[in-house]
Amino acid sequence: MEENICERVERADCGKPLWVRSGVADRVSIKQPERKMNCILVIEDEFDIQELLKNYLEEDGYQVLCASDGVQAVNLFEKKKEKIGLVLLDVMLPKIDGFGVLELIRNSSSVPVIMLTALEDEKYQLRGYDLQVDEYVTKPFSMPVVMKHIEAVLLGILQNFLDGGTHE
Repeated sequence: MEENICERVERADCGKPLWVRSGVADRVSIKQPERKMNCILVIEDEFDIQELLKNYLEEDGYQVLCASDGVQAVNLFEKKKEKIGLVLLDVMLPKIDGFGVLELIRNSSSVPVIMLTALEDEKYQLRGYDLQVDEYVTKPFSMPVVMKHIEAVLLGILQNFLDGGTHE
């Protein structure tokens, strides 16, 4: 029976430590996916919510980029997409709504996206999932719960990578 021994691997980019099964780290390169996963793009037009998310994420060791409307979000994403490992996306945004932003992101990237929105009706959630959103969290939300959603999505990506898959 294989013993499940974990070890802590410190990341060179000052991010959160990564726990991996012993022996896995020397078989695969985890530097690039980890560095990419460390940056989160927050797309939220309500300043108080944007600041709450930004502060909470930075306190937890993530780098955070912020956009306040759909046009700014798309431009920032296109400029920094190689660095962004996850997107937190509001739906009700000025200029381009969150569904439109998600469609534009999906045209060029499979980056994980978590929608944070006041739109809780099933039809909106289904539309998000039809557009390949990874998670859909309704407002008001709890920051510890949002952090668990982020952790679960990123852990899934990392596990896929360690199992031989890729993350673009």
